[in-house]
Amino acid sequence: MHHLIAASFISMFVCASATASGPQGKWTAYVETSGSKLLVNDQLIVRSRVSRSGLSPEKRVKLGAERLAPLLASGLSPSEVTIQVESETKYRRVLKRVTEMVSKRVTRRVNGKRKRVTIKVPKTSRKRVREAYQAESEARLLAGGVVIAIAGTSDAKASGTAKPSDLAKRWESALVAALKLPGLTVGIETLVIPPGVTKVLKIGGVAKGPLEIGRAKGEQSPVSAVVQDGTVTVRSSELGKDIITLRRGGAEVLVTVSVLPYAARLVDPAPVEVTGSGPTGYRLGTLVSQNGLNALKPTPGALVSLINPVRPVKSPSTGKNLKSEVMVEARGKDMIPVRIGIDVPIVHRALVAGPSEHLLFSNNPENVISYGQLYHARLRTGGNRVVFHHQNDLKESFVGLVELINDSDDPSQVVWIGGEPGPMVDPVYVGFQAVSQHWGNLLNRNGLVVTVPPKSRLPLLMPQVKSTHTVSGIMELRTVAGPEPILRITASKSRQDSGISAALVPVPVSDAILANVMKPVAYVYPNPNKQIKARHVVGKGYAFVKIGNKPIAGIEGTPPLLGNYGVVYDIEVEVENPLATSANVDFVFEPTAGLTGFVFTIDGRKVQLARTNQPAESRLARIRLAPHEVRKVRVRTIPLSGSNYPVQLTVKS
Repeated sequence: MHHLIAASFISMFVCASATASGPQGKWTAYVETSGSKLLVNDQLIVRSRVSRSGLSPEKRVKLGAERLAPLLASGLSPSEVTIQVESETKYRRVLKRVTEMVSKRVTRRVNGKRKRVTIKVPKTSRKRVREAYQAESEARLLAGGVVIAIAGTSDAKASGTAKPSDLAKRWESALVAALKLPGLTVGIETLVIPPGVTKVLKIGGVAKGPLEIGRAKGEQSPVSAVVQDGTVTVRSSELGKDIITLRRGGAEVLVTVSVLPYAARLVDPAPVEVTGSGPTGYRLGTLVSQNGLNALKPTPGALVSLINPVRPVKSPSTGKNLKSEVMVEARGKDMIPVRIGIDVPIVHRALVAGPSEHLLFSNNPENVISYGQLYHARLRTGGNRVVFHHQNDLKESFVGLVELINDSDDPSQVVWIGGEPGPMVDPVYVGFQAVSQHWGNLLNRNGLVVTVPPKSRLPLLMPQVKSTHTVSGIMELRTVAGPEPILRITASKSRQDSGISAALVPVPVSDAILANVMKPVAYVYPNPNKQIKARHVVGKGYAFVKIGNKPIAGIEGTPPLLGNYGVVYDIEVEVENPLATSANVDFVFEPTAGLTGFVFTIDGRKVQLARTNQPAESRLARIRLAPHEVRKVRVRTIPLSGSNYPVQLTVKS
């Protein structure tokens, strides 16, 4: 399910103003009377309940309407509406007497002596006394300085207010509010819609009379407009722009209608396929985000982008499928923006395949002293194990770009297993980390299916390698559909120089790059897997297995692979206890050529060490054999880039 937000494929318009009345033209507010009521714009302003100065309530409001009409015609402003209050002082003798009583000379003892002092009423108290004996006589409602209505004490009493000014303030508020009412509204000033869309606008306002409608472009307009039952129905037919004019009772409002294309259209997102337990979260998240971006096809001139940064995504379990939402947005000049949440399917794909049948080894030069291409080779049928190990001897950083290049007219689908750590300063440790991190993925086929479009490059890895640092990695690549692409590894000065913006984002391949990858290929080694059998009998000496001592051969023009880096050793050790008592059998690692690390699995249990050196020995496992027991133990390992080989596995009891 695709979740749309704001301007999208469900939202058919964009409002520049949520509520607007537009220009009002020569709109004039109107006044009328109904019995004893004075109305402005159909709003009750004054209701007269009593007679005054010989005028009945009806005549009083009629007189007020006659005075107000010319003021409204001249454009009376709400700020010109005021009230005026008249008051008188009552009980003057009482007020004077109270003041005299509290303001007189008296005798008081001050500092032990009797003195005559004057007690005066504070100013605030005198003000309160005066106000207590003040009474409002009337309050007037004025518009532009003209008296419209007068509220006397009898009016206040009849209306249930405490004093005339309260009633006059009520009239003032009502008149100001009525004057602010617009004559005509449609709720929107700017309407943006795509072609073939209908939008209904609700008409409002207090103007009276028939509604007139017009379009600036007449019959050439890209929109039609029809008035019915208090609404305007606008329908777009083609791209363009026009202004719709609505008039009623002197009020006028303009609606600018722009018929624009969407910035993108939505297609079904391509699923992301994983094998085994899938890759690491960010790697999977990168491809999920990319497929989400690709599902929004931009209109020429528009730009599609992610709303949120790439986030880790969990792989589905074996045989299960998931969906992950990606928020994307498309924008372009004179286009309707599109923002949408796209559910990208994540599909588990079974991969039935044995060990890779070729080893592609990138280590020449081991020490990088200039920018440029370090390795290239076309992938072989049957799977390819890739090992790279390069130290930066430049004074500046380089981008270690590992990419696939498709030089054909058809897309290539490749299962990608593994990756790289680091980069790091220690070449031994980074080689150890490369295999340690890759080991479980290699054995369990935890990978990601990537697609390389025709005539394109797809960057898999692009680490930034600082000066004196070493980048190392091991991975497996197996083409599962389409032509075999070319693996290329380069040391680029920057991403800009490499022509790549981000990992897993394909870009067109240039003729210059194609010319470089069509050169003769070297450092490709068939059959990078060794099966070795050994046997140990308790009490009858040791069993020795050498690892990395016999280099495998490469294709024509390729030297033997000294150290057998990246070769999988699958060792079956048969151990036998002929005794009538239980016995322990030890599996011991011996570094015989210098500093090295190791990664082993013994009957599926991982054992590893980052660094060791001769003459130290490391016990990998101890097997307890019952009396007369015979057991086969499976040992697997890979020589680590940066370490020294050969090494030895010793089985003893």
